[in-house]
Amino acid sequence: MLLDRGTIDGAAYWPDGPDDFWRDVGTTLAVEYARYDAVILLETCATLGIYDGAASNFCRFEDPAAAIRSSDVLKQLWRGHPRQRYVEAFVTFEQKLDAVRQVLLHNFDASTKA
Repeated sequence: MLLDRGTIDGAAYWPDGPDDFWRDVGTTLAVEYARYDAVILLETCATLGIYDGAASNFCRFEDPAAAIRSSDVLKQLWRGHPRQRYVEAFVTFEQKLDAVRQVLLHNFDASTKA
């Protein structure tokens, strides 16, 4: 199964921060890591200055600066996952998609269910 978001992502947006998220939701970072065989974290295009917010995705609610801050928190939250890979931002969606394909094809060992 391929997901656009993981449960850990909620901690990046929790009003009082990740520690309160774990307590309020009744879980831990370790428990949530165990739910994912592999993780590909995508950098926001806001780092390139081309973030358009809700114009291309009605679910987006952040301005570019907030998107970068959230991305930094997500990077910190996911960094401990043993099979986490990071894909930097690209100018076009096609370039980013190709980078994700390359990660899927070449960056996970056979024991990973990516």
